[in-house]
Amino acid sequence: AVAPGMIETEMLRKAIEDGHMDVEAYMGHLPMRRFGQPRDVAEAVLFLASDRSSYVTGQVIVPDGGWTAGSHGAATRKPRRSRAKRLHAELGTLRPVPAYDARAAQVRPEFTSL
Repeated sequence: AVAPGMIETEMLRKAIEDGHMDVEAYMGHLPMRRFGQPRDVAEAVLFLASDRSSYVTGQVIVPDGGWTAGSHGAATRKPRRSRAKRLHAELGTLRPVPAYDARAAQVRPEFTSL
């Protein structure tokens, strides 16, 4: 299968023109620093259809310029606190949880012979 990232198409150009995408923020977290071209996707498909991929099975080729390997999450959304954490912070009811000490936990006898 081929799962492309942002490919420079008419649909992408329209989204940028309409202000639906912050190109600068996106490119700041894209290792290749460019949108993919239709040819990039075509070459991935061509590889999978060729004899050169005869030993490739069950794989997803992701021509995305490094997006899935990068730290893109920070660029696309603002960190949020969950509603529960906000409520606990307002009420002052959020308390630290003590660390679990595995050494202090007792092992059940029926599992000691494993």
